[in-house]
Amino acid sequence: MGGSSLNLSRPVRRAGSILHHSSTGVAALVAGGVVALAVGCGNQYRPVITPIQPTGPAPLPSAYITVASQPGFGPLAAGVPGPCSGTTYATPSVYTVVDFSGDSVEAQANAGNGPLTFAMDVGGTNVYAPDCDGTLTTAAASTSLQSKNVLTSTLLPGSTPTNTLQANGSLYVTEAGLHGPTCLTTNCVAQLTGSPDALKQEIPVAPSLINLTGFSSAERVYAISQGNSTGGALTWGQCANPGSVAVTGEADAIETTTNTISARLPLGKCPVYGFMTQDAQRTFIMNRGSGTVTVINSQLNAIPGVVDGAFFLRDSTAEGLTGIARLAAAVVAPGLSPAALIKNLRRRIDPVFLPRPLLMLDQLPRNATGKLPQQALQLLADQHDARGAAAAPKSSMRGKP
Repeated sequence: MGGSSLNLSRPVRRAGSILHHSSTGVAALVAGGVVALAVGCGNQYRPVITPIQPTGPAPLPSAYITVASQPGFGPLAAGVPGPCSGTTYATPSVYTVVDFSGDSVEAQANAGNGPLTFAMDVGGTNVYAPDCDGTLTTAAASTSLQSKNVLTSTLLPGSTPTNTLQANGSLYVTEAGLHGPTCLTTNCVAQLTGSPDALKQEIPVAPSLINLTGFSSAERVYAISQGNSTGGALTWGQCANPGSVAVTGEADAIETTTNTISARLPLGKCPVYGFMTQDAQRTFIMNRGSGTVTVINSQLNAIPGVVDGAFFLRDSTAEGLTGIARLAAAVVAPGLSPAALIKNLRRRIDPVFLPRPLLMLDQLPRNATGKLPQQALQLLADQHDARGAAAAPKSSMRGKP
């Protein structure tokens, strides 16, 4: 064959190094390659099949957002004597159900005229909205929402419903307007029952009623008023300038079993909103004018006969228990004995949390804003201990004759 030939029996010098070629090595290398090729060709490929299940369309949404809107709504003019403008809107309000992801409208329906606030029942089935035309709208919070299924309850003329709260099978509605015959001189909370909800009775509360707070299974709910039952009242919108307000508010406890007022508790100036914990043991009410939060001990105040009361931590340093705080309580309950109070508390709280001491007072030492200063409560506890020490029999010591 033409071209250069390579002599495998002689070394070849290239670039300062010597490469030794061996015909045996080449043969072995070639043979190895053939063996490797033979082995590789001997393995047969067995494909692994993983089935993919078709996902199909996305599942239907299981959570929804319900929105109430009023076409033509505008800000209230200055000096309006209530939460409504006093005019009737040309078109009814619109309820819209949107799936939780927010990407599609599931249903729409027309409802009452001028909805003010919005609330939902404990099961998340229905929504309630008090309207400026004196009605209460009840609608389904689901894709079954239709105008023909929207329920309307009519309250007494002039009642002006503003907020709602469902508790123990009843629907409670705050009525900001004065109307007859029960609520001519003060505001009322309306109790509604049935389906559709129908007015059962009206419960008079302190004037300048603004809100309700409670829990679905609570034994009592609280009507929050910016005025008080001792003569203080505010006009609508006066708390927009809370610095000019001198009147303190009031929380009226409504027993949900009897629908009667069991206690009237003082609040700070311009209370606006309240929240009850799910165990119904604490209620927090925000006082805009005072810049404070009123804490109501619901378990203590839920005892029949208790007019006002509060738990507080007692410093036990004077007893030689440094760094230990004990739970004490101050209570206004004219018709109850300390033993009866403790007996009632044993049914409601763990025995380890029973207060010691239990101070029976004519009134709690609240300041002008409705707060209970810790120092005042500590002083009362110290005075209680001093009276107890003075009344205790002196131990006698027998000396030797």
